[in-house]
Amino acid sequence: MKKWGYSLSTNTIWTSFDYGEVKAETAEEARQLAEAELKAKLGRINNVLLNNPETTNEVIEMNFDDIEIKEIVPVLVAKLVYFSFVTRVVVPEDWDDENTAEAAKGGLLAKINNDELYENLEKIIDDIEFPASKENGECYPEI
Repeated sequence: MKKWGYSLSTNTIWTSFDYGEVKAETAEEARQLAEAELKAKLGRINNVLLNNPETTNEVIEMNFDDIEIKEIVPVLVAKLVYFSFVTRVVVPEDWDDENTAEAAKGGLLAKINNDELYENLEKIIDDIEFPASKENGECYPEI
C-alpha cells in the first residue's frame, strides 16, 4: 500500500487541519480517503464554532474538488540481512556434506515459508559497499 500526502488550501485562513497522509493503492482512492478525513475534521471544527456563543453563525467551508494528492515516495537504503537457520536431518553416516545439505533443504525452506524467518534473524546492517540508487530504487555500486 502506498502513502499519499494531501492538502486543501482555504486560500483565506491558515489552518492546521487541511493536510495529512493516507494509505491507498491509487491516487483516486487516496483522494477519496483524504476527502473523507477532511470532511470529518472540518465537521468537528464547525461544530466547535457553532457551539461557541462568540461564533454561532460562523463556519468554515472548503471546496473539496481542489484537494491536492501527491505520492510520498520513501527514501530507499541498502541493507544486508543475515539469517541463521538450523534444521535436523537423519541421513546415512557415509553421506557427504553435499548430500546432507540437500537433505536439509526441505527443512530449511519450511522454516522460511512458515513465518519463522524473523525468529532466525541474526542482524541487519547498512550496506555501505552497494548503496541504493536515489533515482530508481535499484541497487548498484556508485562509480
